[in-house]
Amino acid sequence: MPRPWGLWPTLGFGAIILMAFVLAQTVVYVIYGMAKGYDLRHGFPAGLETDGLALSLATCVDTPVTIGLCLFFAWLKRGLPLREYFAVRGVTVKTLVVSVVALLIVSFGMDQIMQMLGRPIVPQFMVDVYRNAGSYPLLWLALLVGAPLTEEIFFRGFLFEGLRQSRLGGVGAILATAVVWAAIHQQYDAYGLGAIFVLGLLFGYARLKTRSILPPLLMHVVCNLVATLQVALLDSTL
Repeated sequence: MPRPWGLWPTLGFGAIILMAFVLAQTVVYVIYGMAKGYDLRHGFPAGLETDGLALSLATCVDTPVTIGLCLFFAWLKRGLPLREYFAVRGVTVKTLVVSVVALLIVSFGMDQIMQMLGRPIVPQFMVDVYRNAGSYPLLWLALLVGAPLTEEIFFRGFLFEGLRQSRLGGVGAILATAVVWAAIHQQYDAYGLGAIFVLGLLFGYARLKTRSILPPLLMHVVCNLVATLQVALLDSTL
């Protein structure tokens, strides 16, 4: 039976995909920053990093780049259909509902923990990005379509399948993808990264349990929707 790339090819191709992701975003930010007159000689200033329009444009560019490379490297492994490689399998409505309910319960619990620790439920980074959206429809498109598709196809698709069928197994694939997924969100503080790691574990478990990428993809969309609605409501009250 055809199998996906092994451990080391998966990690190698994954590193290439991540570098392309970062490069695509960096190019967009540099071009946008120069057009806006930002001083980029000492890195990206805070105003550029929290510019919602720059984030939206960068996401719109990195989405086809990242997904395209994922599909290309999977296609190179001849004999395994792309639908199988990325676990594009139908699931029942009950499975999707249970997945979303589990997400909402975990998210509510993490919000309560944040409040107990005296931390804001909505990270300041997200508030700043929303206030500087430039185009709300484009920002919502980036957050609800571009980011979930890109990250799930890469993390719970390409990476997960290769790691799951290696000696790491399913549990190792869940842990590894959650760690790397959290690591790319450096715009958040330690508390935010911890929350993203927990969500990564949940998404990975859903991927392993259902053997389909559709539940974690829907959970990711709902997660971003809830977070964006929280930001919008908070911004309207300030």
